[in-house]
Amino acid sequence: MTPSKRRPLTTSQHEIMTIVWDRGAVTISEVWKALCEERDVARNTVLTQVQRLEERGWLRRERQGRTDVYTSRVPREASEKERLRSMIDQVFDGSAVNLVQSLLGHDLVDRDEIERIRGVIENADTEPAPTKAPAKRGAKKRTRR
Repeated sequence: MTPSKRRPLTTSQHEIMTIVWDRGAVTISEVWKALCEERDVARNTVLTQVQRLEERGWLRRERQGRTDVYTSRVPREASEKERLRSMIDQVFDGSAVNLVQSLLGHDLVDRDEIERIRGVIENADTEPAPTKAPAKRGAKKRTRR
């Protein structure tokens, strides 16, 4: 399924896809156990979400013995690009400049991050896109409850 035909991920679906991207291949039980480390969730809910992700072209299912194993059909980077483009379009009137101004204007980045962003921008014309910077130490993982 092409990106334009694929429905965007909900927050819960994105949580599941993150587990799949991190692990490569997963079973329903593995996804359920990983999600239960963060919050209570019914196994049937996880099963339904994974089945929907497969139907919508996000996951591929392969039978291994008596177990279904799921892998991603969509690279993490492609999903991030789609989500970012959608957010920029919906929240920032299609302007990446508005996004950056909002980040800076609401004190959402510290001095070190501003310097790293400045370096990325300065090198954007001459170097390939950088890999992601590591998460800040001590940063809390955001989850919806």
